[in-house]
Amino acid sequence: VEATRFLSLNNPGFYHIDVDDVDYHIYEERRFIVGDETFGVGQRLGVLREKHGIDLVGQRGKKVALFGVGFLGTRILRNLAKFFQNIVVIDYDYVGDENINYQDLYMIDDIGVDKTLAASYNAAKLNPLSRIYAVRHVVPRYPEPASRLVEEVVKWSDIVITTFDTLPPRLTVQLTCLKFNKPLIDVAVGPDDAQIRVYTGEACIGCYVSSLPQSGARSIYASHPLIAEAASAIATWIALEIAHGGIPKFNRIYLSNGGLNIEKNYWPKDSNCFICNDVDIIGKKLKPYEIITHLKVRREDDVRELNYVVASYIRYLQRLKFEIENWRDGT
Repeated sequence: VEATRFLSLNNPGFYHIDVDDVDYHIYEERRFIVGDETFGVGQRLGVLREKHGIDLVGQRGKKVALFGVGFLGTRILRNLAKFFQNIVVIDYDYVGDENINYQDLYMIDDIGVDKTLAASYNAAKLNPLSRIYAVRHVVPRYPEPASRLVEEVVKWSDIVITTFDTLPPRLTVQLTCLKFNKPLIDVAVGPDDAQIRVYTGEACIGCYVSSLPQSGARSIYASHPLIAEAASAIATWIALEIAHGGIPKFNRIYLSNGGLNIEKNYWPKDSNCFICNDVDIIGKKLKPYEIITHLKVRREDDVRELNYVVASYIRYLQRLKFEIENWRDGT
């Protein structure tokens, strides 16, 4: 899919990529008005800038990619659309009845509709200054390499935000941001706590985790909606700070529901992190996002052969005491 072709369209309208069809579509039945900075909230933003020196308009030229429009992503999209003009949202799921009321932006009429389409349309109705692009796509799960579409969207963006509820696709986006030197804001939520982790060239998501959790079947989970609201607001605030050229002095914020405690931490880069460090393999150094086309490893009687994985996965297997028997890279 030529994501750059899709994302560079200039005429107003509501666009949606169907990756299976490898094409873009214009949804005439769901039209909305694209306003300018004299429209509605734009006037108020202008007053803030001109009379109070608070510039919430200057960053509108920045482009944001939001991966995941669920419990956290819908709330973040609602906030982002107030401040950024160009936003692309990526998800693969459809709106279900379990999403109504608990997740934001979805209405009863949206049940069965692509989440990206429903969330983008409803956010754009509320925020006509923004242009939101909806992309239905399954993000590859680490250690699979990033798809071409994920790479093109990250290259297009100035800021990337991930909200997936499982770690492997977030790590795929993390490595892609590392490859193209893009700032990443990763937001995760538990039953009564949340974490906002910021990667601007130092500690990455992998620096915080010691293992890859096994992903089981999908199950209904519940988190405190107000924790999600707080985490989404903070993530948007960080995006604004980065858009204005700032670099946060922390890379992890932890929220807990006991009186809404907020902790800011600075965690240094982990030299043993299996995600963001280069990989030394039999006399050759590889970037962590480079592709290994074939890999055979052994741990006693446990022999595994893998095809098309990212090089950083070798570090993870070595941590588990596997030894490399042979490998081939993408060259």
